[in-house]
Amino acid sequence: MGLRIAEVGLILSAILAPLFPMFWHKVALTHLGLGVSLVGIVWMPNVWTPMSGPLLLYAASVSLSATLARDPRVSWLPLERRGTGAITTLAFLASAWTVTQMPAGDRLWFLRGVVGLGVIESLLAVAQYRGQRWAFGVFGRTETPRIHGRGPRGTCSNSIYLGGLLALIVPVAVQWHWWPVAVLLAGGLLLTRCKAAILGFSASVPFMLVASVVDMTRVQESLGGRLRCCGFAVGRCVQRPLWGWGPNGMRLPDANINQNGGFYDTAESNLFQVMHDQGLLGLAALGLVWITAFSVQSVVTPSLVAYAVWLCFNVDHLNTSNVGWPLLGLTTIH
Repeated sequence: MGLRIAEVGLILSAILAPLFPMFWHKVALTHLGLGVSLVGIVWMPNVWTPMSGPLLLYAASVSLSATLARDPRVSWLPLERRGTGAITTLAFLASAWTVTQMPAGDRLWFLRGVVGLGVIESLLAVAQYRGQRWAFGVFGRTETPRIHGRGPRGTCSNSIYLGGLLALIVPVAVQWHWWPVAVLLAGGLLLTRCKAAILGFSASVPFMLVASVVDMTRVQESLGGRLRCCGFAVGRCVQRPLWGWGPNGMRLPDANINQNGGFYDTAESNLFQVMHDQGLLGLAALGLVWITAFSVQSVVTPSLVAYAVWLCFNVDHLNTSNVGWPLLGLTTIH
């Protein structure tokens, strides 16, 4: 019974949350999924797996950094404009823990549900690209398919996150030989024009022995701004090297940007973001999670390669990470 309850929380967070168009819906469903999953996890008999230790260490690191932050409330609670925070990260980790406890049959059905999520998002992306008004109606208002110079975004809050989400799912459809589905998913991925996601999918290609060509003639973000953010994160990590500054603690003023109050609030790379937020302890714990995930070759390994590359240019965020973290726990599916 406990396992079934935890699986309900997983579905709320990993499948339903990305589908809901309004941002506060995603935050609410992700956190509701955390609560439901925790009830199930406490109730059910848990089996120790190779991923259990790394997940618990990273959860402890996130909790420690948020508690010791200068403003623990800001670090623990979801940021209004992004939904990031220690509670959100713990929700992702609870999803990953749940899938490590599920029998193979349940995990397979979950993975099929993830592919179904990708199909819905790709269909919406195609419709938005073609300017279909009903496809924009899911946001509750009329929008154009070109948002900030990027492509359609499905029900995700940004084409970057839709691209990252589809980059996770396309390799699964390819390996299962679901070719019509794979073509649809790949089409949605290309329409997003998210270079990080396309690069991530291309990095997964050697694992699938499939040829791919990616046009990288234009960059997605200012390289100078990205390097400045990463350097700022490193400097802050030197000041508090062990447990960092806590989630949502980054503020880098920049007069050239007209969002977030005129400052950068992320390091533009998950590696440097974790270094800033959780310090070297968190970085080591997260590294152990990824090493454990890649120590077993599975059907989701190419997806994790794509996810890892995407995270080099982005940070953990609602939509993409709602699915990415559970896939980290699916490494035992062959």
